[in-house]
Amino acid sequence: MRRRAASILFLFMVSMVCLGILSRAVDGTGIALVATERMQEKTLSEAVYPSCVPSTAVHSDGARTYVYVLDERSGLLGPEQIVRKVDVAPVASDGAWTALSDGALSARQDVVVRSDRTLSENDRVRRSHAEP
Repeated sequence: MRRRAASILFLFMVSMVCLGILSRAVDGTGIALVATERMQEKTLSEAVYPSCVPSTAVHSDGARTYVYVLDERSGLLGPEQIVRKVDVAPVASDGAWTALSDGALSARQDVVVRSDRTLSENDRVRRSHAEP
């Protein structure tokens, strides 16, 4: 009787763990909320630059300067949005906007300008329409 009760308790605990993991996968826990913008033409220091992004989008770690862009991959439950690092070369900045050398980004790519947490390459994200 005790062995049967212990087995039932064990199965119950395993099922709760599995359901917890599944519910997190479905409800988006662990997915960063991000705000995005596309490149814009701006005038910085009296010069017009066609490839500008908000300065909050530009990150640096040593000699590497990059932005995060939205990308899509196939996931267990269908397509999911992720972020990918793209190396860029800043050419000018006014503090609010940074001009990038042409060619690193496409005009149709969504650049991450804010996130509710620190991002890493290939993190799953969801675009937010409110401030993250």
